[in-house]
Amino acid sequence: MQQTLALLCLLFLLSGCEGNTSARKAARGPNYVAAPNRIYFKNTRIRHYAADESQEGFIILRHDDLLGPQTILLPAIIDNWLNDQAILRMEIHSDNQSTIQPFRLDLEKPTGWEPLRLTVPPSNQEIKLLRQHLATHQDVRMVMGLDTINPFPGVTRSAAKVVLDDYLRLVSAE
Repeated sequence: MQQTLALLCLLFLLSGCEGNTSARKAARGPNYVAAPNRIYFKNTRIRHYAADESQEGFIILRHDDLLGPQTILLPAIIDNWLNDQAILRMEIHSDNQSTIQPFRLDLEKPTGWEPLRLTVPPSNQEIKLLRQHLATHQDVRMVMGLDTINPFPGVTRSAAKVVLDDYLRLVSAE
């Protein structure tokens, strides 16, 4: 009798689980983070990041390899875990401080330089384009005011690509 009652309670609980992650993702937008993705990130990738909590309750994740003095452009993952969403924010890193300033990224193509238009926050398609370009050996330049600089010098290029990969995996947009 108790086993039957326990089985009925279990079936009742399971009937409430719809299992429609794709419908929830569509309803919440392209930045939706499914529970399995968050669990994977927290269990395997988080150890490579420094985490700061903002006043709004978001968790800002910055890759450890991008916190050095040669970092110029710092992609940071903003985890809004209360709403199951994440966004990528591009921060300008100078004098060990992160600031937000207007800038433009240009990608080197065989035909010349081509601007990469980044919205705020960048769309997943824009992030994919930047990630694909970072995987090549072609240059990226950042135009900020009157300065034109390499935003990912040295090893920061591969670390930035890792952050973009982690973000796209987190929001299921790989």
